[in-house]
Amino acid sequence: MDVLDLEGKQLSSREFEVIAQTYPSNLVDLFATRDEATTWPALGENQPNTFCGMLSFERLLSATEFAPTMRELCHTLQRAYNYPVDIEFTANFTSDDRFRINLLQCRPFQVKIGGEGSR
Repeated sequence: MDVLDLEGKQLSSREFEVIAQTYPSNLVDLFATRDEATTWPALGENQPNTFCGMLSFERLLSATEFAPTMRELCHTLQRAYNYPVDIEFTANFTSDDRFRINLLQCRPFQVKIGGEGSR
C-alpha cells in the first residue's frame, strides 16, 4: 500500500502486513479480514504480530457509521453543488471505532458526454 513516510518526507510503498504490525489489532480488523488458518501457524513460531489476511473493509462498512456518514456527506455536497460530486478525503480512526473525516477536495463529477457516433 502507498503511505506517507513522514521521516523520509516522501510517498513510499509498503506491504500491508508490515503496516498492520504497527497498529492495534482492533483497528487492523476494521480494514482487513484475517486468514486464521495461516495466522495460527505463525503464532506457533513465536511471531505474535504476524498478520495474514487481506484488505476487505468488511467490518468498516458493516459495523461502523462510516458508510452512512460518507453517504450523507456526498448527498449534502451534491445538493450544495446541484450536481454529483467527486471528493478526496482522509479518515482518522481511533481504537474505539470512532473516526474523523477530513474533506480535502470537492468538485463537480466530470461526465464525458458524446463519443464515437454522437453528433
